[in-house]
Amino acid sequence: MLFGGAPMEGPRYIWWNSVSSLERIEAAKEEWAKGRFDTMPGNEAEFIPLPERNDAPQRATGGVFYP
Repeated sequence: MLFGGAPMEGPRYIWWNSVSSLERIEAAKEEWAKGRFDTMPGNEAEFIPLPERNDAPQRATGGVFYP
């Protein structure tokens, strides 16, 4: 699956399943931990907690990212 949109201004960071600015990644981590993300219609899967890791988001250096 490919997602697109307008290019981000400033540096991008990668952490778990997120690519964004540091501020947005930290805000998303908090929202995810509090269960504030909507579920996909028809998907009754269990809640997946954030990984138990203390590493900081890594700066994306450009190009294509393949996990």
